[in-house]
Amino acid sequence: MKSLFNKRLHVLGIAAAALLIGCSGGESGTGMQANQTTTTGEITGFGSVYVNGIKFDTNQASVDVDGTPSTESALAVGMVVTVTGSVNSDGLTGTANAITAKTEVEGLVFANDVATNNTLNVMGQIINVSNDTKFKSEITGITTVDQLVANVSVVEVSGYSDGQGNIYATYIKALDSNEVKLHGVVQGLDGNTFQIGSIDVTFDASTQFEDMTQDDLADGIYVSVESSNFTGEPVLASEIELEDFSETEGSLYELEGIVTDITNIGSGEFAVNGRVV
Repeated sequence: MKSLFNKRLHVLGIAAAALLIGCSGGESGTGMQANQTTTTGEITGFGSVYVNGIKFDTNQASVDVDGTPSTESALAVGMVVTVTGSVNSDGLTGTANAITAKTEVEGLVFANDVATNNTLNVMGQIINVSNDTKFKSEITGITTVDQLVANVSVVEVSGYSDGQGNIYATYIKALDSNEVKLHGVVQGLDGNTFQIGSIDVTFDASTQFEDMTQDDLADGIYVSVESSNFTGEPVLASEIELEDFSETEGSLYELEGIVTDITNIGSGEFAVNGRVV
């Protein structure tokens, strides 16, 4: 299987420099000067947590997985997480205050073309799979990605999304579940229906809105959609949440991901995972 991550960009140096906002220091537990930081990237190891080449001490860190308080045991190598905390002056060690993991898509495998072109179709999202993609399974008899069964297997995917229905997977897990989670840019909003990628989403009076109201829903915004009981299209949303990126004065932000826009924003700027740098 050859790598399909040709559009993925490791932008730690670029993004960190671009999003340095009056970086302030504080004393770390090691005695080295530390900078407050937010780091988004793939977990590459444990014994503490390694993200973007930094070993974060997690003894005092809270862990949140898809909006639910959890523990470090719920994390896995390959998951993309956001770590808030501090990084020491060596740039290699730090202390995590909070770790947040977010599934890019969770739902039914519509098509499995891994054997022919290294892709899955999961709920209308095109999942690009490479040799580096980590895979776990809760299902007996399924041990590799190419064994996932179209219209039967349910998976969760962590990785980097362009917001338009393409995800570069770093971690895939086969699940025993009928829940659905989608992330992406709202398109074609018409009444109580819109699209995430190629999937139709609808909402009604039972749908909960998080960090937004129904009136805030508009084409072009980045949201997460959850459905507690998927039965087919359109996906009836049980929850719609605005996904917003806000910078904090005095902090450093490090980001790894794919360039999603270089032509439609201001001069000298580009977007990584939908975030303007």
